[in-house]
Amino acid sequence: MPVCGLTDPSRRDVLIRFREPAVAVNAIGEVDVHVTTQDTLKAWGTVRSKSSKEVYFVNQTHGQADVVVECDYTTELAEVESSWQMVIAGDVYELTGKPENIDYANREFRFVGRATEGM
Repeated sequence: MPVCGLTDPSRRDVLIRFREPAVAVNAIGEVDVHVTTQDTLKAWGTVRSKSSKEVYFVNQTHGQADVVVECDYTTELAEVESSWQMVIAGDVYELTGKPENIDYANREFRFVGRATEGM
């Protein structure tokens, strides 16, 4: 499992783990997509909590957002889908959409997360 964004660790100070969901079928044939695999990808990032300005502005366009994460651009992070989850310091967040390529400059990604139930 690659660890991305190690170019400037002082700028990206929190380890974010991304989980790809696994599809499981229960005993009566229903598909359960909430079963997750082990961590698929790790990246160093900057985390903005619910009380920050960045989250306030994201809520204006994305609806409910509890956390905004910015990571250095990598091709591995470009493959993250909206069905994935982020784990930050043991807390699990569902992505609200695909990662945003900030300014389309291939330098930074922005991930918007919503706290999972039980948090």
